[in-house]
Amino acid sequence: MDRITIPSFEEIAKAYEPLIKKLIKQLYCEKDFDEMIQSGLVGLYEATISFDQKRGVFPSYTELKIHGRILSDIRAKKRHYSRHVYTDEIKEQLFESYQDNYFPCDILQRLNTILTPRELLWFKLQFIEDQETNTIAKKHHVSPHTVRSWKKSAMKKMKKAGIEIFQ
Repeated sequence: MDRITIPSFEEIAKAYEPLIKKLIKQLYCEKDFDEMIQSGLVGLYEATISFDQKRGVFPSYTELKIHGRILSDIRAKKRHYSRHVYTDEIKEQLFESYQDNYFPCDILQRLNTILTPRELLWFKLQFIEDQETNTIAKKHHVSPHTVRSWKKSAMKKMKKAGIEIFQ
């Protein structure tokens, strides 16, 4: 009686690596190539565990699982970045035109038109002076909750106005 040898996951991963790379290119997510390779491998692993021969063939099932996993991770990443602000990225963009101790006029003028004085104060203290919510609250004799409400309101307005630094 002949024994059937089951390949190891490493062998399967090596065989499906071209497919994973192809899917990454098709989905235009080459910027995070290494991360997407990992997502593809997770999808491949899930496919090897959950595959049922009665329901179809392994290669097409695996392709769907890998594609789904990569898409899921792209969506999760997009959702994360749409909900969070990274101050280092914002500072880089704000200070690209920063010269002679002047804040970039075009951004400041645009913010002046859409934000209230308190929201603008929060923006400057948060992003220019690196102050935290509690520090801002103590300095201006308000509660941290009030400062968070300035932030929330300012973020809504900036998002609605399409301010690019938060994308």
